[in-house]
Amino acid sequence: MSGIAKKSGRGPTWKNQDNPPPRRREQLSLGFVPPGLIVALLLILICSQLIYAFLPQRPRPYVVVLGLTVLGWILGQVWLGLGLPAWRIGQADVLPAALFALALQPLAPHVPWPPINLRGDSRPPR
Repeated sequence: MSGIAKKSGRGPTWKNQDNPPPRRREQLSLGFVPPGLIVALLLILICSQLIYAFLPQRPRPYVVVLGLTVLGWILGQVWLGLGLPAWRIGQADVLPAALFALALQPLAPHVPWPPINLRGDSRPPR
């Protein structure tokens, strides 16, 4: 027999063929995630931690600080999208975004947290 696959009862062997069957993807590929998004997420976490640790305010929930920091970074990206001057690290806007995040932090005491009444009573919170 002069073909590529030998008759052995086990199916075709692909040792002599130029195009083997495709391999299964077993590893997670992060090729579709833009690097600017990863840098921006890390900078948001770093900035929120620094604001939470060093801003002299009364104790507040970290989730509120993180949410206001994310909102500040979104406003910073809008600033960049408008073409206004900014200091950037890769695709992530840093200086206006950090300033917006700092400017939004005085709103933290006015954000209701937790957003639902966990006690189950109908009394308004004090």
